[in-house]
Amino acid sequence: ATATLPEITARIFDQRFVAGASLWLIRSEGSLAGYGWTMIGRTMEPYFLPFGDNDVFMYDHLVFPEYRGQRLLNVLMTYEICQMVAESRSRAYFEVAEWNHPCIASVTKTGFRPIGIARKAAWFGRTFVEWSGPLQQAQYLGARAAARSVRP
Repeated sequence: ATATLPEITARIFDQRFVAGASLWLIRSEGSLAGYGWTMIGRTMEPYFLPFGDNDVFMYDHLVFPEYRGQRLLNVLMTYEICQMVAESRSRAYFEVAEWNHPCIASVTKTGFRPIGIARKAAWFGRTFVEWSGPLQQAQYLGARAAARSVRP
């Protein structure tokens, strides 16, 4: 039998809670408008950056389509960061897929600074990561910005 989306989601949520992740919710006018996940000192899967025991990993943030454009992601992330500062956390990392330009634009308004671009691929059961540091990232983002500004 094929699992339904609520069953798959419940399984993922259960796995994350068991692993120690926290789920942050944001509401707009009383309705659930989005969410985000955080973990302290680690990630769900092996990662390409070392994490200290006091570092925060922020991931899988989502604002539902009907609430987008209201800066709710910024509000949620700023609240999370303020809570982490109150808990004396060292650093926070946020992962965004490179194709998710609206999220990247939103995250840059929160004070996060990009540290690089990582591309992950699985091959023969192994995960390979290609890391581009700040210089390559600046070149990549500059090329993307130039590509977007060209009009036919």
